Amino acid sequence: MSPIRLSLWLSTAVFAALAAALILEFSYPLTHDAAPGVLANLAVLRLPNLFYLFALWACRAAAKHLVAGEHFARTTRRLVWQVGLALTLGAAMQTLGVPWLLLLLKGWPGSIGAYDPATLTLAAVGLMMMVLSGLWRQAEQMAQELEEFI
Repeated sequence: MSPIRLSLWLSTAVFAALAAALILEFSYPLTHDAAPGVLANLAVLRLPNLFYLFALWACRAAAKHLVAGEHFARTTRRLVWQVGLALTLGAAMQTLGVPWLLLLLKGWPGSIGAYDPATLTLAAVGLMMMVLSGLWRQAEQMAQELEEFI
């Protein structure tokens, strides 16, 4: 199996597993008599997972484009940008969005931010991926300019 096909299979499998876990987690409060607010609380807590699912879907889409023969550099640059954006937004949602939304649901007192080194690391990695994608785009433009001179 080629590495690109393997990445397509793996990204699909991980996406499906995470999506199934989310569906399973939401199915219990929907099918049983849950206390008021449990479903809304669960939805807020799992909101960052939507961004991480998007990152996995972007990996899958990039692998499909590469299998179809699309240019490697363009596809990979787009993938790096999309995954970086998804990781950054997911980490921001986990760090600030979830606590603020929980404050809106439950009221004060409550946390206004969640300090988690792993989440902050994801945000930093996501931001670096976005910066690298921008540098990659500039390098492609410079290479194109050089080709025009030749």
